[in-house]
Amino acid sequence: MDTEKMNKTLIICRSIIPKGTPCLKDRSISLSYSLYLDLLSSCIYNPSSNNKEFDLKSAKWENIFKGWNRKESETVLTLKQVPIFKDFSDKDFQELEKLIHKRKYSIDQFVFKNRAPGEGMYIIMTGSVKITIGTRSGNENILAELGEGDFFGELALFDDEPRSANAIATEDSALLGFFTQDLMTLQGRNPVLGQKILFNLGGVLGERLRSTNSLLIKSQTVKSE
Repeated sequence: MDTEKMNKTLIICRSIIPKGTPCLKDRSISLSYSLYLDLLSSCIYNPSSNNKEFDLKSAKWENIFKGWNRKESETVLTLKQVPIFKDFSDKDFQELEKLIHKRKYSIDQFVFKNRAPGEGMYIIMTGSVKITIGTRSGNENILAELGEGDFFGELALFDDEPRSANAIATEDSALLGFFTQDLMTLQGRNPVLGQKILFNLGGVLGERLRSTNSLLIKSQTVKSE
């Protein structure tokens, strides 16, 4: 336990435990770790005390300690890999998580089809997805193969144009969906956070456009040789 957390807890203890309690009377907030444990033990575990304030099962004590061992959800851990959500605080991720949709897809199941309405973006939490387009001969042309932490379909957050390709699960997969309506809801609740997403999204789309242009230039160079 670090000193900052220890000191914050002692401050909370002062607000909960009655002023006349000997173990906190005239104590300094700056305590050693061992003395801190002794102090809490004398307050909380004293069997002679019938004061409900010292009952660890009470709501007050649960509120004090519940955050110490809190682990980030799998959803938040996945979202943190996405550059669209870079520079988000823990509070930002908690707010965003409330709007995220979890969806499961079986192998060879379409996430969306070419020309389908664009609803929003998807992030791969587990599994894999391929992005394809059909050729005139009826064959499948694979544009990209994506895995855990990758995202796709983000352009739909900018416009309502139909999808330009298929997205198909290549194994049983769990995806996170963040849709246009969710972005609008977030902008209504927290305009600053909504604008941050749009700004980051613009950067991602710009980077992908530059990468695409680079590939086209290389392709044309090879053909001309």
